[in-house]
Amino acid sequence: MHIPDLAAFPSPDPTFPGSSTPSIFDDILTTAPSTTSDQPPSLSPDSQSYQSATPHPGLTLSVPKPHNPKKRGRPPTKRPTPEAEEDDEEDVLVKRARNNVAAKKYRQKKLDRISELEEEVDEVKKERDDLKVKLARREAEVEALREMLKMVQAGKS
Repeated sequence: MHIPDLAAFPSPDPTFPGSSTPSIFDDILTTAPSTTSDQPPSLSPDSQSYQSATPHPGLTLSVPKPHNPKKRGRPPTKRPTPEAEEDDEEDVLVKRARNNVAAKKYRQKKLDRISELEEEVDEVKKERDDLKVKLARREAEVEALREMLKMVQAGKS
């Protein structure tokens, strides 16, 4: 494998983004073995840096900058004037009053719905009990008719 000498390549453009700040990889990109051999690049024991030719001339590697915690969240808001603060307070009070009315209305509708459902359950239970009574009467009637049928058949034989 042939490793080209980096001195033959032009230096990266200083206006290229990321090339103006030094990188931890700069020594890797600038230090390459001056001899040509068929051996793969290796770590040199004295410098402990990886010596290799860049695969693409002019390409630089850089480590991303740490995140700035001050730039998190929403952008700062402008402070309202005293008149605007009073308007805001009035708006907040109006919104709270509307919300209170809406909450009371919602709770009342919920209670009404529960009452309606309870009434419906009572009606269905009553209907079920009536049907059970009817069923019991019919079963008793069927049993009485079977007994009569048995007596008639016994009398004919």
